[in-house]
Amino acid sequence: NRPWLPGPANSGYVDGGFVALKDWTVATVETAVCDCGRAARDGRMERAHLDGDRTNNDPVNLRWMCVSCHKRHDYAANGRR
Repeated sequence: NRPWLPGPANSGYVDGGFVALKDWTVATVETAVCDCGRAARDGRMERAHLDGDRTNNDPVNLRWMCVSCHKRHDYAANGRR
């Protein structure tokens, strides 16, 4: 019994999506570099879901981006308003 885990209603735990996202984050955060050249040491980085689906935590769908590039990406590719 692990009371610190959310209940079965949380699909992120049921399908392993949260665990996959956490594992990817831990493995890549120290070496995160945005396509524009900014690195994690230069400021805040955000995890971007390239296809806009925040439940798709497949590593090929994830990329670190600086705040500005993440916003631009979401406007162009994911219909952000």
